Amino acid sequence: MVRLGNGRTGIEHGMQTMAVSSYKVALLSELAPDVDKLEKKRQILRKMNRSTTANSPYNFNMEGSYKTSNR
Repeated sequence: MVRLGNGRTGIEHGMQTMAVSSYKVALLSELAPDVDKLEKKRQILRKMNRSTTANSPYNFNMEGSYKTSNR
């Protein structure tokens, strides 16, 4: 953490980053750095689910849910 002190300070916020600047210090920080990792994980899980459904369609109902009994 950087202490900015007294004087004028500018703060600019965006969707993913936040910037703070003064006469002596400028900071840029990412607000949610793990969001991209979560999105990538969600994409991989969706791809795995589609693959499972495609490779064993007899285990799934028409709407995509698991069948309760295959026998």
